Amino acid sequence: VEVGAGTGLWAELLRARGVRVAALDMAPPPCSGPGAAATNWQHALADADGEGWTTAPAFTQIATGGVADLAAHPNSVLFLCWPPCEADETAPEHVRRMAANAIEAHAGSSVALVVDSPWALPIRDGKAVQAAGPEALDALRAGGFRLARRLQ
Repeated sequence: VEVGAGTGLWAELLRARGVRVAALDMAPPPCSGPGAAATNWQHALADADGEGWTTAPAFTQIATGGVADLAAHPNSVLFLCWPPCEADETAPEHVRRMAANAIEAHAGSSVALVVDSPWALPIRDGKAVQAAGPEALDALRAGGFRLARRLQ
């Protein structure tokens, strides 16, 4: 189960390989073409004229849902891909805490976490921005999870 699936890129890639994925997002984008005015900045694309923002189309079907819906997937692997950074004060608290809350609510025994390398921080306005996910790693450790495999 993927919480915070965004436009569903990873869910689509996994589904194309035969993996059953429940993709959830609190504000999933539509599946066909750019949508109406963007309601979720994480799925936004600039208009062709550069005057506004529209919602990026989804790569696959994504259900509306989030952390509270994890109870319906007790035996699933929790998949988190580039979760929001808790240090991002521009995002609402429920968004910033999404990864930690999902890990805490997850009843399964496995979590797959895709995060930025701490050595490859994104740059915004000429300054390094904290990579997404360090709080998720802390939440995994606090939840008793252990690193089984690291891919680079």
